[in-house]
Amino acid sequence: MDNKNVNMRIEACKTLANIVGGTPEQAKKLLELQVVPKLLNLLRADSVKVKREVLWIIFNITYKLDVKVAADIVSHGAVETLCEMLKGDIRDIAVVLQSLNYLLKKLNRGENEVAERIEQCGGMKKIEALQYHENDVIYKLAYNIIENFFNNNSLESTEPNNISIFNF
Repeated sequence: MDNKNVNMRIEACKTLANIVGGTPEQAKKLLELQVVPKLLNLLRADSVKVKREVLWIIFNITYKLDVKVAADIVSHGAVETLCEMLKGDIRDIAVVLQSLNYLLKKLNRGENEVAERIEQCGGMKKIEALQYHENDVIYKLAYNIIENFFNNNSLESTEPNNISIFNF
């Protein structure tokens, strides 16, 4: 991931995505190597193609792994970094929104640190603006996050209804 060649970084990220997409045990072993800070740095400062691969790694981490791992990536600044990515390509925005949804859902205990971090870094304003996005998937993902985690009426099911980030 430190290689100067963009294509090598892309391939390294694809390999990591495959590992994280494997069994939870494989993903946890990988995360024990402290790759999250490096991934977040790539997400902040690398090429669009590398960022896209890193987004999928983060998505897989948030989707597949447990509360402890979710809390760990939040402690490394994942929420703030993801909120910075709430612009640009529709596919990337959808992956970011879904990742935030999974983090919010997994760490929704009393005071939701993820929700607080989203508000503090300005992510809430971006999510609110995305409710007016022309793409229905983006609109629905943004709407459901606000309804489920930012309105005082917390819903029991926080899984977005009938939304697939894979259909564009």
